[in-house]
Amino acid sequence: MAEYQLHSTDDRREWNAFFKKGATSLKIDPHFLDTSDTFWLSHDRPYPNLYQYTSLDDVLTYFTTSPPSIIHNKAIDIALCFKSAPSNLCGGGYEAKRWFSMVDDFFAKAETAVETAKNSYGITLNFVLDGDGKPWECKADKWLPWDSVWINTDEQSAACFNSDESFCSRFTILNDPAAAGWVGMASSGYGKFGPDLSTPLQLWEPDSQSDITTFIDNYLSGRDAGVPSGSSLAFAINIDSAMFDVFSSRSNLSGDERRGYDVVVESSIGGKTPTLVLSETPGEFDLTYHTDTATYAKTISLSNPGSFSGTLTLTDSPTSTHLLPPHVLPPALQAKFDNVTSFSTSNSLSFVSDGEKVYASNVSDPANPTEPKVIGLGSFVSTSQLDDQLLLMTEGNHCYNSHKHNTRSFPLVCDTKTNPADMCEEILDYSLASVANWQNWLEQAEDSDFTITSCNEYILHGSWGGGSKPSPALFPMDSSSKVGVMVAYESYKNAEESPCGTPVIGVDGIVVSSFSLATHTDTYQTFAVDPSVPSEREGDARVFSIILPVALVASAIAFFVHRRSRRRASSRSFNALSDDDAHVI
Repeated sequence: MAEYQLHSTDDRREWNAFFKKGATSLKIDPHFLDTSDTFWLSHDRPYPNLYQYTSLDDVLTYFTTSPPSIIHNKAIDIALCFKSAPSNLCGGGYEAKRWFSMVDDFFAKAETAVETAKNSYGITLNFVLDGDGKPWECKADKWLPWDSVWINTDEQSAACFNSDESFCSRFTILNDPAAAGWVGMASSGYGKFGPDLSTPLQLWEPDSQSDITTFIDNYLSGRDAGVPSGSSLAFAINIDSAMFDVFSSRSNLSGDERRGYDVVVESSIGGKTPTLVLSETPGEFDLTYHTDTATYAKTISLSNPGSFSGTLTLTDSPTSTHLLPPHVLPPALQAKFDNVTSFSTSNSLSFVSDGEKVYASNVSDPANPTEPKVIGLGSFVSTSQLDDQLLLMTEGNHCYNSHKHNTRSFPLVCDTKTNPADMCEEILDYSLASVANWQNWLEQAEDSDFTITSCNEYILHGSWGGGSKPSPALFPMDSSSKVGVMVAYESYKNAEESPCGTPVIGVDGIVVSSFSLATHTDTYQTFAVDPSVPSEREGDARVFSIILPVALVASAIAFFVHRRSRRRASSRSFNALSDDDAHVI
């Protein structure tokens, strides 16, 4: 099984979203500063006089004062990578004594917080020592019973790889860099850590698909050959959990260990402009794409429609297709349409890209939408809807979670980014929420910041892969708390590694990826709601997606109808010729 720890999660504003996405293990970086009596969280040196960082005390408050219900009755692991300690901690100097006093004080408060979290919310809160807090020398007996990570480059604990004698018993978690040393550790059964079936083996912090796939496959090969391999393999990651699911999907994980799919449909024909539509048959999708000389139609089938435990197959399909000109969203499968009748658009939404920014607005009249709000960056938009869940997918947004963005001192991760200079080329993003939450978000006060970031707990957002022109389709999962996402898109064309996480380089064609996202019932409210009054948002909701090239030469509208009574998503496409001239294809 491939698991993950979220690395350098030092902006506490992101935690609610992390936990809603399924995280249970975080690493944070408390810094000691000679000018402060507080540990501040930041991977690189913080500047608390200039920026509002999370403090170590804030962490305890989070878990003891109305923590989100999603983590009630769960175990949460927090690795404490202490940094910036005085150079000679065991020397007895003034700053060293102050550091020990501050850590001792936190430990005492943390022990109380652990009891409160358990007794009040059923949360099992586990702290792990890392960084300057590793228990050797004068720290060997400090802060018991907290365990520590073991890293092979630490000379002070080198003997602990195969020993539990003395202070070595504190080092219980293998936590090594993603380097060649893993091959040697595997050949020796991972020392004392391999036979421990209660703890995963952890490596940090690869962010390329090729590296992640290689590490997983090497681990599985050893495990299958009988090498003691801990409880599982865990990656300390800076990327979004959805990207990890996609990147790990080309490995040999199978059955319940599989986290999704990532399949190259065509790798040599330079496939372009894919369209993916959920079929009437459970677990089937219709895929079309074209080249300069031909149009292709395929059927994608999941052997287990509600999970990733089965297989994914692609077969040629005789489905008739119709291709639209460039710059439109999206080309669509032809279908037999009922007569078009008038309808109310009081619950409609529109998403627009001008090539740099993405805008959204409520639409009561398609010809006169409300003032659009900037919700992020992006050069391409597409949508899919299933029941009350609406997915927006963009290309070229800012990747809020990456090694660079997680580790820098400023700006902080949750600070919004709407400058086109912050766009991440060929990076694909998701934003998922209920229709009600989308509409409530856009009904905030006009002076609000409408940007959707990875720190939004009501509209879950993140970067999941690399490529261009994504065409998504939501599908139901066996778990009612999750929704499946299947996406067809043009492959990542950049020959350079991306700072946001790098897909396999060198593919020139169409890729199909799949992963799951969590759905939640928490409602974002902008005003008081009387629960006895039925919501006006019950029933149908309609969504428009528009791409407006910078030259405004062409545009298209993808129209998705939401029906609460069905577990399917239906699609309708319109070719917008002018403001008042739309034709059904």
